[in-house]
Amino acid sequence: MEKLRCVFMGTPEFALGPLEALAQAPFIEIVCAFTRPDAVSGRGKKLVPSPVAAWCEEHGIPVVLLCDTNHVLHSGYSEIVVIGAGADAVDFALVNRCQAGDIVVTRDYGVAAMALARGSAAIHQSGEWYTDDNIDAMLFQRHQSGKQRRASGKHHLRGPRRRTKADDVRFAASLDRLIRQMRAE
Repeated sequence: MEKLRCVFMGTPEFALGPLEALAQAPFIEIVCAFTRPDAVSGRGKKLVPSPVAAWCEEHGIPVVLLCDTNHVLHSGYSEIVVIGAGADAVDFALVNRCQAGDIVVTRDYGVAAMALARGSAAIHQSGEWYTDDNIDAMLFQRHQSGKQRRASGKHHLRGPRRRTKADDVRFAASLDRLIRQMRAE
């Protein structure tokens, strides 16, 4: 049986749980991972890859860094693709690499909406599926939340809570259901 292609999008350490679940799924091929560029760290100002990039390098999964013409990136492992500058240019370039039938793992509602339009399946790292039925409401909620933040003057919100093993189990179960549904279609 042909494996389903997966394009993983993530950066921080808590993205490793879903990434590991995908890597262990028997009918999934992780085609590549998109993540942030290597960051300068420590007093020696060494470039350090994101947790996702480091994991992918260790497991032989290609990593792609998309950057616009306003930035110069260097990486010892990742492929660097330079694209034109502009609002959401990186998101557009990323989604243009997706194909119908791919699985896209992302927390970005806009990227998920574009992936769905291309015929890809999209799943959040929490395990929630993005669908044609729920994406408009999610985008509207994001818009409303942004308006509230701007009105209140709060621009720095806390990030997501620490990921637990239960989150990883929930994601793996949801991913398994998604894969089964895609294979049945």
